[in-house]
Formats: sequence, C-alpha cells, structure tokens
Amino acid sequence: MEQVSEFILGGLSRRMTETIREEIEERGAVKP
Repeated sequence: MEQVSEFILGGLSRRMTETIREEIEERGAVKP
C-alpha cells in the first residue's frame, strides 16, 4: 500500500512539475 501511494504521489508531482514548467515557458519567464 505504501509503495502504491508513493508511486501515485511521484507521478502527480512529476506531472505538476512539467505543467508548471510549461506555464513558465509560455510566459517567457524562464529562470535557471
């Protein structure tokens, strides 16, 4: 059960990171 929750949380965080990165790039405010 713990492994499943970690897998789901890892996938969600990864997806959110990609979405946020795309939004920042669209606004032209990419920072290192």
